[in-house]
Amino acid sequence: MKFYNTINQKSTGISDCVSCHFITPNEKTVVIVKHEVFGLYRLARKRLQLIKEYNIFGFINGLNFLRRPGKQLDTLILTNDKEEVTMIEWHNDDIQCIAHGSIKDVLYKPAIVDQAKINVDPTNSVITYRHYDGCLKVTYVNRLEEAISEADGEVAKIPIKKCRWDDTVRFDDNYVTTAATFIGNYQESPLFSMVLPPEKEDSDKQKDYLCSFNVTELKAIGDVFKNGPIMNKSMPDDHNFILPLTSVESGFVLLCLYRAVHVDNKGNLGMSVQIPQKRMGYMVAMCRVDTLRYLIADINGFLYQLNIVMNGDKFKAMKFDVIGSNLRLPLVMNYLGDGCLLTGSCQADSILYHID
Repeated sequence: MKFYNTINQKSTGISDCVSCHFITPNEKTVVIVKHEVFGLYRLARKRLQLIKEYNIFGFINGLNFLRRPGKQLDTLILTNDKEEVTMIEWHNDDIQCIAHGSIKDVLYKPAIVDQAKINVDPTNSVITYRHYDGCLKVTYVNRLEEAISEADGEVAKIPIKKCRWDDTVRFDDNYVTTAATFIGNYQESPLFSMVLPPEKEDSDKQKDYLCSFNVTELKAIGDVFKNGPIMNKSMPDDHNFILPLTSVESGFVLLCLYRAVHVDNKGNLGMSVQIPQKRMGYMVAMCRVDTLRYLIADINGFLYQLNIVMNGDKFKAMKFDVIGSNLRLPLVMNYLGDGCLLTGSCQADSILYHID
């Protein structure tokens, strides 16, 4: 690994980052969030060049992007500490707010989730917000498009639906619901998977359990979280991230503190691979390189690449390779392409690395 550049930033550091086609369809824009500020950058000659920087009311605690139907550019989705959602697009050489809404809920306790609070399914048809323990807020993109059309150029109100699961599972005060994401399409609708704490009955004797459900089938209350195709009531309790594979039939990889575990399309645990034992530290951040490669950083500053081998749609094997060391503790990682990796956190300077 070669070190190329330390990005000049304010002392707040980085709290989130994405790269998407926000300004032009031919070149990706790097969007860096620094608490209440987000900046637009371009990657040129292995360096990040600032395009514009904006202040947002409230601390930004969620960031993702969406490709709306028929559009060539991506739409940014931001949430703040006021539990408000804002959607921003690029028009006439500047940003424009196209939709705004609130996901505030006084009945639930805010979730302690550092990453992936906003999930967008691979077909860009559903947006989910995991800002509270016990409920999932959902925006259907077709209804969003209707709201934007009716607004006729004004800021549209984002349609948001709530789905509760606190009637069927228990949430501890210090429980972190990190492992959750879309893993593909099942029966022609987005499939969302989560690892949740045990049910109320005999919860002290049970392990966390895996549930999955079609988001287009969400009900207000009920057993929808128990009826998905991928289920398991005995999951590892050190889970951090769910890594999708090529399809739902392939299952997914559950990234735990010190290992990666394959979960098949029925919820059964399969191959388990530990990170290299030398100076082993638990994993703190990850980002996707492509469908079958992920970069992962641990607490000791080591950078690993998780390589997944497939045989068609069937999972075959996976392996950790050490590709770098001495990273400053990163809580945010984003692979920008062309061998460039951006790492950062709220406590340290962000760094742009080049991976040979």
